[in-house]
Amino acid sequence: ESLSQLLINLVSNASEAIDQSSGQIQIQQGRLPCDQGYLQEPYLDPAPPVGEYAFIDVIDRGVGMPEEVLKTVFDPFFSTKFPGRGLGLTAVLGIVKSHRGAIKINSLPGRGTTVRVLLPIETEPD
Repeated sequence: ESLSQLLINLVSNASEAIDQSSGQIQIQQGRLPCDQGYLQEPYLDPAPPVGEYAFIDVIDRGVGMPEEVLKTVFDPFFSTKFPGRGLGLTAVLGIVKSHRGAIKINSLPGRGTTVRVLLPIETEPD
């Protein structure tokens, strides 16, 4: 799976979270040194190794999700909108796993959601 598919799925989910109200989706990217504490709670097990990561953030100011919903967002066919849909985040998780990365999600009901994808930056041996 490609990283473009990952981004399409994340933006599609963010768009659905905004729904019919006017809203904003932001995409940010950069590099981030990640220590063991930061990598403690990614949605992958085991936690990825300490090191330098590229990140992609998809941020929406939509409806947000309560904690109990966050625990199930990667379940196949889980959706808060349309029955029978919900493979978007499952596909994202598969792509991230194939790149040995991690996903972190922060969400607050009524405030929106930030999905951060972390992908390890390979360094050349000295």
